[in-house]
Amino acid sequence: MNALEQLEQSLLVYPQDADNQILRSFIHALCLEKDYKLAELFELSYNNFALALKVMENWRTDRYTKSRERIKETLNEPAKQY
Repeated sequence: MNALEQLEQSLLVYPQDADNQILRSFIHALCLEKDYKLAELFELSYNNFALALKVMENWRTDRYTKSRERIKETLNEPAKQY
């Protein structure tokens, strides 16, 4: 599973998780090509920080994949309440 798919699964399964809120705002900035304060990523757990780095790498190389489009759609869905 690539980083974008891993992120998508995490956002869908644990939408209220604090790390996922940071990752969601990070991905939102990537989708909209907006500035993002990278220091916020330092608040992530080590595993999610590593995931964010992989996402950046994948985002650059997988510009037109379905995973990237699904992530954009995930951001538009309302958060599920658990």
